[in-house]
Amino acid sequence: MVFIVFFVLVCIFTTERLAMLCHYFLNRRGFRKLDITNPKAFLKKLSKAQKSDIMESKSNRNDFVYCEKKIQMYKIDRKGDVYIIKGNGTIVRLQDIKNMINLENEEDVLYHSMELTEKFYPEDKQLVEQLTREFSVNNSVEIEKKYVLKEDINKDTVIQSVLDIAKGSDYRIDIGEPKKQEDVYFDTDNGILKRNDFSVRIRTRGNQKYITCKYNVVSESNGEGGQLERYEAERNVESDDLMENREYIDSSVPNLLKTEGYGINDLLPRVKVINTRQKYIIYKNGDKCGRVDELYELVLDEVFYQNMKNMETAEEIQIEIELKSGYETRISMKELTNAIETIDGLVSIAESKYARALKLTEITK
Repeated sequence: MVFIVFFVLVCIFTTERLAMLCHYFLNRRGFRKLDITNPKAFLKKLSKAQKSDIMESKSNRNDFVYCEKKIQMYKIDRKGDVYIIKGNGTIVRLQDIKNMINLENEEDVLYHSMELTEKFYPEDKQLVEQLTREFSVNNSVEIEKKYVLKEDINKDTVIQSVLDIAKGSDYRIDIGEPKKQEDVYFDTDNGILKRNDFSVRIRTRGNQKYITCKYNVVSESNGEGGQLERYEAERNVESDDLMENREYIDSSVPNLLKTEGYGINDLLPRVKVINTRQKYIIYKNGDKCGRVDELYELVLDEVFYQNMKNMETAEEIQIEIELKSGYETRISMKELTNAIETIDGLVSIAESKYARALKLTEITK
């Protein structure tokens, strides 16, 4: 299978700015492409924190270069069955990709030099690192497997069996303290988010609050038989009032609501989830033979659901395994979960806790 890919960088800066960029690259001044989801939003947030406008005052900032990259792609062989792990962690089958002949695409690209940040803007180093983590492509898609325990199965027996399998495969295990958290999920009165596999929640854990938006991605491995993949956008917030935090809601949510004739103010509390979570960190360190570090988060959730519309309640126990290392280790995660699925009493599910809550608390006539 042969690809010929042409890249044309069209910088929004002046000719002198482009020349300076080339000079920095040639002289190894540390510029690298940031693997982030939204370069423009990144710069906007950095500008807001500095109370300036980086996009309008380009000549005053030397450690970032923003470009628009045009890509021309030619696919000349459709044979084969090759799977590609994309930059955001999702999987696509190459032979199923359509309309690639003479396809031109365009994406925003942001280059950054930490060397120049440290030299010219040392007070911004921590902020830049924080924003890089916040907008990281690796943090935008969660990869996980979810299971529920059958009612007649002892949770301690199951979790010990899981840990024994991990230890037998030379994984190390760190055990955390059980923590209680409370989630409130929001939706329109007629459930637009649920019907489109979206969820918006505000989580309270101790004195910390978070707003989280999730929605499914299209991938070959998604679904009950494979690893679940969802875009996830999460931010710390001060209040558990949704309207006070509307600026932190992922843009895909208002876009979906708008197409249905609704707005953010139409989102109401629909489900409350009270969860006692026991966390286990399962990991392997890389070695000289080329093995990369592996890190997975295993949680045992004792879940209480309450439907805030009809006040019905339900309970169940879930086990989740989430990928926390690089996407290249998701194959090893699949091997681990395949072994875990031999344990009696585990049932694989492909539903979010919000969908589970509505399913288990609906009133049937």
